[in-house]
Amino acid sequence: MSHVITQEIQYTAGDRTAMEAAARELGGAVIDKKTYEWYGQSVGGYPIPTGMTAEQIGRCEFAIKFPGIRYEVGICKRADGAYVLGFDFYGSDGRHDGLKLKEKVGDNLNKLRQAFSKHKTLLALRRQGFTVRQAQQTDGKIRITALPRHQ
Repeated sequence: MSHVITQEIQYTAGDRTAMEAAARELGGAVIDKKTYEWYGQSVGGYPIPTGMTAEQIGRCEFAIKFPGIRYEVGICKRADGAYVLGFDFYGSDGRHDGLKLKEKVGDNLNKLRQAFSKHKTLLALRRQGFTVRQAQQTDGKIRITALPRHQ
């Protein structure tokens, strides 16, 4: 199989709005489809992600697409019910889109996971009635301040 990895996320079916916001922040968009684009076949030599079979690679609940990049990120539900982000990072030689996708979402999907966590937190705080502010720190971390709304 090409070079597909997965990263667990704290995702539930109600978190789609946060994932859509995270995708937009990174320049992508959520698209409704049941498969995500990757190399497309198992060629061996790279381990199958934990909790998945070779036949499950590429299947998803929905995908994230970035302009000009064929490969996509899949939001996948494993048999055990956990959600994972899946993507094919193969392409350091420039012949495939894995490197381009990795530049957008980060090593081990860290940029996407951070953006998703931020938007999930912002939405939850706003639903609870807080006014929220966010600021990017010099170390790349995001500081979120929640203030009670005045009555």
